[in-house]
Amino acid sequence: MVFQIRDDERRIFEVIGRAAGQLGFPTYVVGGYVRDRLLARRVRTWTSSA
Repeated sequence: MVFQIRDDERRIFEVIGRAAGQLGFPTYVVGGYVRDRLLARRVRTWTSSA
C-alpha cells in the first residue's frame, strides 16, 4: 500500500534512514503516524523511541 507524505516528513525519514544505515540499524515507521496516514487523517504529533 502506498500513501502520500509531505516533503518535510520525507526529508526527516531520509535523514533518519541514512543515519540508521550508517550505524547498521534497521529503521521502521510504525504506530499512530502510520495509522493516521493510512486513514488520511491529519498527523498531529511526532514521537520517537530508541
